[in-house]
Amino acid sequence: MDVLVKIPDEVTEIYRDNPLTTRQALMEELGISEHFARIYNWAIKSGKKIYHHDLKTKPESGQTKKAGLLPDIHFPYHDERALDIAINHLVKIGIDTLVILGDGADLYGVSFWKKDPTRPIFSKEVETTIPLIRSLSDAFPGVEKIWIEGNHELWLRNELWGTSSKLAGLKVLTVPNIYELEESGFNYVSNIDLIQNNMEPFGIAQTYLLHGHEVKCGWNTVNTARTFHMKNPMNQIIGHFHRTNEHYQTKMNRKLEATFVMGCLSNLHPDFQPVNQWNHGFGVLEWDSDDYFSFSNKKIIDGRVL
Repeated sequence: MDVLVKIPDEVTEIYRDNPLTTRQALMEELGISEHFARIYNWAIKSGKKIYHHDLKTKPESGQTKKAGLLPDIHFPYHDERALDIAINHLVKIGIDTLVILGDGADLYGVSFWKKDPTRPIFSKEVETTIPLIRSLSDAFPGVEKIWIEGNHELWLRNELWGTSSKLAGLKVLTVPNIYELEESGFNYVSNIDLIQNNMEPFGIAQTYLLHGHEVKCGWNTVNTARTFHMKNPMNQIIGHFHRTNEHYQTKMNRKLEATFVMGCLSNLHPDFQPVNQWNHGFGVLEWDSDDYFSFSNKKIIDGRVL
């Protein structure tokens, strides 16, 4: 899969004039952060062809931007009422960026778990899901859209690496192509691919946006956010666990970091785990031009956004 950040033209020109340009020189000449200088420096000098998505939605000085985060929709096995409530809330407050935070599609048909043989085959599941994705996208015209890869999206890769290995590598057999994500305006981001290419996962402002499968963390922990933070101590917003949870930790340098776990927008009582501690939820991330951010971890209870 092609990954990572698109190199701006001005960066390419600098390295064309001086291939030995340092990270520090890049920071001084373009006024960019050390984070992006490191990314561009590595990308140019590694010789790798890099694509990925550079977030276009950036606030001007004194202003803020908002992103709506929709976790674990699991089309077409979503909870229609919960998803409608989340969409209506985001439309009402107005957002600049929409992020599907993994498991946007369920991919039940290629799951390695035991499956109900009476459910539609995978091709029918896809046919049902594509219009749902289009409808979701249409609710947010003119909004930048990101689709983060989750563990359910990875099921397709696992299928191609297993019993269907002869078809592995065909670009037509990827989640973005099968679900026509680009046609619906979504940019697809795989944090696993980013990490495996020695890059940082996708983030907005000073927080990372992970699905949650990127870090091994048990489902039945008492405080999922705390356990996840102990394994991966940084600002991060995740889904995956289907239940709202938060953990804050102040370091010795007085910097506050937090892990936010969101609920889900899928059926709360699936076949494989009808009794659980899940809840419906989504999130609103707001950030300013200095990359300071606030996050509202929304819960949906009795049809209300709390």
